[in-house]
Amino acid sequence: MKAGRFLIAVVVILSMETAGAQFQKKFSAEVRAVGVAPRPAALRADRFPYLFSNFQYGHGTQVVLAYNLSRKISLGVSGSTLFFLKWVDPQYESPGDDSFFTMFEMAPRIRYRLLKSKWSPIVEAGAGFTIYGCQRAATSYLIPKYSPVNFTEVTDLPQVSIDEVLVRQPGFRLSYQAAPSISANIGVGYKFSQTIEFNLLGGYSSVFAKGDFNIDQRMRYLSISLTANVQIGKSKTI
Repeated sequence: MKAGRFLIAVVVILSMETAGAQFQKKFSAEVRAVGVAPRPAALRADRFPYLFSNFQYGHGTQVVLAYNLSRKISLGVSGSTLFFLKWVDPQYESPGDDSFFTMFEMAPRIRYRLLKSKWSPIVEAGAGFTIYGCQRAATSYLIPKYSPVNFTEVTDLPQVSIDEVLVRQPGFRLSYQAAPSISANIGVGYKFSQTIEFNLLGGYSSVFAKGDFNIDQRMRYLSISLTANVQIGKSKTI
């Protein structure tokens, strides 16, 4: 009698799993609203500001198309557009300007959902390439109470008082070019229904830009994204 009940229970559980699996779609399409922030502002050894890391917070969108290998693993490709709209010199107070930095990214991506329940941690990684370009507007800074000499240490020089100095920096434009890039995200997903899932992800990305006077650092930035994932295509048992 006990063996019969156990057998019936196993059949019911397997039937439920099979019924649920029938609603699993082959593909998924995901749209992400992304907020991004470069790594903290920095200066070169010669005290000249880095370009990318002194841009302010940015925003963008990302689209991910994926094939569901299983309920947990998906392989896909992502396309992103990111905008950074203000550059600030870390040494001086910077007014608003017409500077911008734009990125277009394409990358194969793997995504792993740790659990099969409604709530699940998610990890993903991608590696591809980024096309980037920028413009830094000409800027000027007014430095009050400027003193080229420390008169407390040098007393045998004529004391010259300069109330303020205007510092001008020329602008420049960087033509679009491509570089390899990598990214990694971690977050949590909520399966709203059999076909819709919402995710909240935090990530880290790095673009291996070519070294020159304007771009001589790896462009690294943090991101946070809110996503809507829609399962599409014919259902399959996985």
